[in-house]
Amino acid sequence: MNRTEFLNELARRLKGLPADERAAALSYYEEYLDDAGAENEAAAIAGLGTPAQVASGIIGDYAIKGLDERGSTPGGGLSMLWVVILGVLASPIWLPVGIVLVAVLLSVLATVFSTLLSLFVTAIALALAGIVGFGLGIYVGIAHFPTGLFLFGAALLMIGVGIGLFLITAWLSRVVINGIVYLSAKMLRRKGARS
Repeated sequence: MNRTEFLNELARRLKGLPADERAAALSYYEEYLDDAGAENEAAAIAGLGTPAQVASGIIGDYAIKGLDERGSTPGGGLSMLWVVILGVLASPIWLPVGIVLVAVLLSVLATVFSTLLSLFVTAIALALAGIVGFGLGIYVGIAHFPTGLFLFGAALLMIGVGIGLFLITAWLSRVVINGIVYLSAKMLRRKGARS
């Protein structure tokens, strides 16, 4: 990659920055390459890294500088968010890592909630089957008392297990939801304390 290609690619990746910041960054790297000289230009460009890596560093530095200067002003938050998003997108490494982390988190949450939902459905099905079995036990008990008594007992057991499973799942759901709310609030507080 030669000087022109490097600077053009860097300029393209810095389009999201304000014009003065972009111009200052490009001017710095032009001077850097001027100081290296034509004979050392290729080595200097190789030492800098790819334009994506350089742009990621510049955008990250701008975001940190903006947070230090502006603090938490109402108008600065959205532009800072935009700069951080651009920094993530400019980074060739953080985008795939971020996508994987979000996918893993969403799959864990989906697994937990689908497990809780299946436990609720199982509890309701057991209770309903017990109610049906209770009626069947009475009907069969008229014709054959021992069999009816067995069905009656099995139905009561199914109803009890269904109600117990429902109560345990409701408690477990409350614990999981409270845990998620607690962790989310803790993360937001920590993020708020940093800014």
